[in-house]
Amino acid sequence: MAYLKEAQKRDFINQMAIITKESFDLLTEHGFDPTDRINTLKETLKEAREAEGEQIDAAARLKDATRKSQKKLSVAYKEASKTVDLMAGLLGKDHPLIQQIRKMRK
Repeated sequence: MAYLKEAQKRDFINQMAIITKESFDLLTEHGFDPTDRINTLKETLKEAREAEGEQIDAAARLKDATRKSQKKLSVAYKEASKTVDLMAGLLGKDHPLIQQIRKMRK
């Protein structure tokens, strides 16, 4: 079986539902009632579309959460840097503690 993209799979399912419905009389003449098959195709395609919508929403929420996390981390990092500057102002930039702290960012 060839690799199909999601859109191609959805299109194939939809086309099969249409073809099966259009071939209802032909299939019935050959002893097969396609009603359940048509309903199954339509229902499973609907469920797949709904799941895709949930996936898109989750991806958007993930992007928002990532941006928020990065922004908060940036703010926290700036606060930590301000703390280093404050301590350096109090103790002097040559103080061993300040030198040790400055090595942490290298």
